[in-house]
Amino acid sequence: MSSTLQQPLLPLHSDKDGAVEDFGRARRALLPETVALADLWTTRGPPQYCGLSGGAQALKERVSSVLKNWKFQAKCRQIGANPTLQRLRIVKQSGLPPMRVLPAAWLKARNGACRIPRSHEGLTVDAEQAVCTSIVNKCRPVIVMVSHRWLDPDNHRPDDEDNSKAKALFEFTKWLEWKIQRDDVTGVPKSQHPLIFLWIDWACINQGDDIPETEENMPQLMKARAPYIDSLSVYTACCHLVTCFEGAGPDDYGSRPWCLVERIAAYVYIPNGQLPFIVQDGFVHQQQLPTRSKREVIDPLQYLDKANEHDAPHIRDLTAALLGRRQLIVRPPCNSDSWGVNVSTVRIGATITALELRADSVVTEAPTSDEQDEDTVVFDYKRGDDEDEQREETIDQVDPECREYREVDVQVV
Repeated sequence: MSSTLQQPLLPLHSDKDGAVEDFGRARRALLPETVALADLWTTRGPPQYCGLSGGAQALKERVSSVLKNWKFQAKCRQIGANPTLQRLRIVKQSGLPPMRVLPAAWLKARNGACRIPRSHEGLTVDAEQAVCTSIVNKCRPVIVMVSHRWLDPDNHRPDDEDNSKAKALFEFTKWLEWKIQRDDVTGVPKSQHPLIFLWIDWACINQGDDIPETEENMPQLMKARAPYIDSLSVYTACCHLVTCFEGAGPDDYGSRPWCLVERIAAYVYIPNGQLPFIVQDGFVHQQQLPTRSKREVIDPLQYLDKANEHDAPHIRDLTAALLGRRQLIVRPPCNSDSWGVNVSTVRIGATITALELRADSVVTEAPTSDEQDEDTVVFDYKRGDDEDEQREETIDQVDPECREYREVDVQVV
């Protein structure tokens, strides 16, 4: 496997005014087998959504319909690329805003600076296409939901002047890639070539035009954001993992209503949501092992006074929908797409377990063996009226003629 494929989504944008460097030069540097990944660079763009004819109420009803869809619920109980693909297609076909994701490598620009791009810069890609393209290029797609508090709310920026959050998240994605290559992460089987994407609101929700967030402009901005905010639950259900960014010192993450909503959503909808990651400010990837810690389920409405008048209605609606819902508690066997599922309900005051990556986490010795489990791709070939024929192959033996993802169901196991 070439070194080009091991880092297929290179940071191709400049930090100056969101300008993008020459895509053609970058694409010519790729091997022919990775041309589909290069296509992701040309299909990037800002989130766009035309809306439903029934307005906001129709959209909320559509979200509820998707979450009650038996097929969607069944796919939420499974890991692997194909169940993820099916969930994303159900969301798109329902008329909800298609999910967008940010390739993790694009947190870092060519000049070495890390930052979280705003949605209008157009550095996100369609999540369904990202999953399919990853599989075609023999990578395991991993979608991570990022829950975070804004570090500079007075200036309407999610990060501080030093971009410490972007740096910590970039280090986390490097750590996660190493961990998946080394052994299983709950919900993500071991793989030699993981490809990590982030769902983070600043980049993946339509934030509206790049205009000052004054009280005068807020109605215009919230009109663009509202459909994506109301779809938070289904987006969460389409992710594989969740990570919560917390400060190294005294932190008010646990008293931010949006953060509390996202934490509950992760436990309800992500199959392995009982083990989210806590990434601390200042974290640096040094092949650490995470430590287990406890977090309490706190009612977001307890801190509703910290939300502005535009966010408060969405927080109330999402909290009401989340509390009391059935929670999936899974027991995944090692390196398997089969899950044992128990069901309970989410309740305020419950104690939940998280995997914490702190700035002072203990460094472990890196494994020296090159032995890895080989990813396998399963194709279900469609034969018209004939019965489906299933064939299992290693990823290096996939027939290029069968790579059109809309014609076959593809699963990495």
